[in-house]
Amino acid sequence: LWKPHLREKEESFSYSLSQTAYPGLNKIELALEIDNPRLWWPRPLGEPFMYNFFLNVKEGESLLDTFSLPLGLREVNLLQEPLPEDEGTSFTIQINGVKVFCKGADWVPADSIIARVDKRKYKRLISMAEEANFNMLRVWGGGVYEDPYFYEMCARYGIMVWQDFMFACAYYPDDPEFLKEVEKEIETTLKRLRNYTSIVLWCGNNELQWLHKRNLEKDPTLKFIDYPIYHEIIPRLCAQLDPSRPYWYSSPYGGDNPCSEFEGNRHAWGISIGVEGEREEERVDYRRYRKDRGKFITEFGILSCIDKKSLEEFFPRDELYIDSPTWKFHNNTFERGNIKNMLKKYYKDPESLSLDDYLTYSMLIQAEALKYALCHWRRRKFFTSGSLFWMYTDSWGATGSWTIVDYYLRRKPSFYYVKRAFAPVAISFKEVEGGLSIYGVNDTLRNFTGYLQWGLSTFK
Repeated sequence: LWKPHLREKEESFSYSLSQTAYPGLNKIELALEIDNPRLWWPRPLGEPFMYNFFLNVKEGESLLDTFSLPLGLREVNLLQEPLPEDEGTSFTIQINGVKVFCKGADWVPADSIIARVDKRKYKRLISMAEEANFNMLRVWGGGVYEDPYFYEMCARYGIMVWQDFMFACAYYPDDPEFLKEVEKEIETTLKRLRNYTSIVLWCGNNELQWLHKRNLEKDPTLKFIDYPIYHEIIPRLCAQLDPSRPYWYSSPYGGDNPCSEFEGNRHAWGISIGVEGEREEERVDYRRYRKDRGKFITEFGILSCIDKKSLEEFFPRDELYIDSPTWKFHNNTFERGNIKNMLKKYYKDPESLSLDDYLTYSMLIQAEALKYALCHWRRRKFFTSGSLFWMYTDSWGATGSWTIVDYYLRRKPSFYYVKRAFAPVAISFKEVEGGLSIYGVNDTLRNFTGYLQWGLSTFK
C-alpha cells in the first residue's frame, strides 16, 4: 500500500498479489503505477514531498510481516556537457529534469564516539543545515556510513546527499581476499541505503586518485594498486544493484588531472593548505578564490577559532590562553599559523589582541572568506554547479576549526554569512577593473521582481 502524508486530500495507491511462497528464498517482482505522482524536490526548487511506503505479507487475514519506508519519487541525472569558450565540461546534478546548483558542506561524523550521535543530534544538525540554506551534504569517505535516520531526515528537509564509499587518503590492498571483503561491503551498503531518497550520487572514495597523481611526481614507478576497487568493482555493483543513481570515481576526480578546474569535481585547497615555503602568506589570501573555475567544488575551507564558551567546555581553567599546551593539543594539523597570519593581514597584530578579540576576529575573517568564495562560485552558475565547503560540524572540541557549527552545536558567525551567501535569491559584488559589478542569483523556479538599492560609504 502506498499512502502519502495527508495533505490537501487523502490519496492512496495499492497493489495486491497472491503467491505461493516455497521453503527458502522467494523472489517476487511486481510493479506499482502511480497516476500523477507528487515529486520530491530539493531545496529551493520545490516541496520535498515524501510518500509512506508499506509492504504487508499476509496468510489469509493473518499479518505475518510488514515493512515501511518514507520514500520520495524523483529522477537523478549527472550532466557532463561541453561548455562555451575554454570552460571545459560541466558537472551538474539534475533532479526531475531540472538543473540544481548544489549548496552545502562536507559531513564528517558528528562525534568521534559514534554512539553519542543520537536522533536528536542528527535532527538538530540537519534542521540547522536547512536554516543555512543547504541543499546538499557530502558524506566524507573518511567517516562512516551514517544511521538510516540521517538519510531520512535529509530527504524530509530537502537536502541531497553525495555519498562517498568509505575509502580515504591511503592506498588499499589488492589481494583477492581483501577485494572479496570490499565487494561484500559495497553490496551491503548499496542494499542498505539505495532506498533513501536523499542520496543522489555514489562516489568511490576521498582523494585517492588525486593522492596517487601527486605521489607519482615523487616516484613515477608507483602503482595505483587499488584502482580496480573504484573503476571496476564499485561501478559494476552500482550498475547492478542501483542503476537509478550516477556513480563518480572519486572526490576529486577529473580524468587525467584528478583535481581539474575544467571537468569533474574539485577540491580547492590552494588556499589554507596547498602553499608551502616562501609563498606561505598566500595560504590566507582568500581573494584568490575568485580565480578558481572548478566545475563542482566538493572541498575547500578556512580555519578559525571557536566560541569561548565552547573552549571552556574542554579546557582546564588555568590553560585558557592562546598556545597553551591544551590549545596546541586540540589545534588542527593544517593550521600552521594560518589564524595568526589571517589576523595580521586582515585585522591587526594578533600579539596585541585579548583572547576574546582573538577568537572573535578569527571567526569573522573565516565568515567573510567563506562568503567571498561561495558568492564567487554562485555567480558562475552553471559553469560551476556546486560549492560544498569543508566542513559543517566538528567531531570534537578544537581550537583550529573548519566548521560553521562547532562540536557543542554553537553557531559561529560564519553560519550566518553562509546562510546569506546561500539564500535562494541573493545579490553579491564582484571586483572588476575600475569598480564593482553587482550580480543577482535566483535558484528558485519562480520569477522574482524587486528593486535594488545600492551606494558607497567610507569608514572613519
